Amino acid sequence: MYSIAEQFAAHLCGKVSTGTSRAYLSDVNGFLQAISFAGNTDAITDGAVEAYLGALREQGLKPATLNRKVSSINAFVKYLKQAELVEYSQVQTQSLVVQNYLRPFPEFLSPADVDRLLQVPDLSTPTGLRDRAMMELIYASGIQVKELLALHPWQINFKKSRLVVEGKDGAQRSVPLYPQCLQLLQRYCQEVLSALPSDGEGASQDLLFRNLEGGPLSRQGFCKQVRKYAARAGLGEGATAKALRQSFAAHLLQSGAPIQNVQALVGHLTPQSTAFYHNAVRHAARTSYKKHHPKAKSGGGKKP
Repeated sequence: MYSIAEQFAAHLCGKVSTGTSRAYLSDVNGFLQAISFAGNTDAITDGAVEAYLGALREQGLKPATLNRKVSSINAFVKYLKQAELVEYSQVQTQSLVVQNYLRPFPEFLSPADVDRLLQVPDLSTPTGLRDRAMMELIYASGIQVKELLALHPWQINFKKSRLVVEGKDGAQRSVPLYPQCLQLLQRYCQEVLSALPSDGEGASQDLLFRNLEGGPLSRQGFCKQVRKYAARAGLGEGATAKALRQSFAAHLLQSGAPIQNVQALVGHLTPQSTAFYHNAVRHAARTSYKKHHPKAKSGGGKKP
């Protein structure tokens, strides 16, 4: 760990998430190690940066990984200039070009497909009722699977029809819940949760969603269950737990919800992340038009 990198990390505190800060710090330490940094910032030059990035490209890193490292070094150089630790003419951040690459659009289901998926679990069984309540809650709130599995009963306010979600770095967000979801959750709590063993080990006894022995559910196990239900519903491989969360955001945007509001509900750190869902919605609309409009299909219609 280089002291100058630690100073950079302290500078980032409160400006970016803890995960982003850790990634930036790791990238900067890797860069300083590669250039054999010995404490003299004169060694941080355009040539040193380009040589380092060239070596990374030769390693065959994915564009997304390379772009993150470029962003890390850009932020580091900007900090060094602001702190007057390097001269402005010594290294130019604009020379660090981020590669263009096609980021896949997030998968989301149609409202009809969401309904088909949610109808599959057997509500007469404890497992079916639990799984339906979990899937319904993801679609109702846009909650992440890891957030879902960490929920406690007190986070649901039945009187106010809201869910309090503990997000990144302890940040909380409050999400409204529609009546059908609340009814399912209430039924699950009364019929399943209250009957689960209460003499198990650890903090899992305080969790909202647990297995029938009272222990914690695994992310892999729940996602496998959703894929099983999707197969029974005749849906493709894109019908996943993550797709339910993404469908929540996409359907709100399709209905005209402002990006800033959706960002607050799903817990995105930046509006750019939510805007990507908006782009996915528009892409889906264009694709549907080309596929289904009789005169937009390949070879359809006559030239005037």
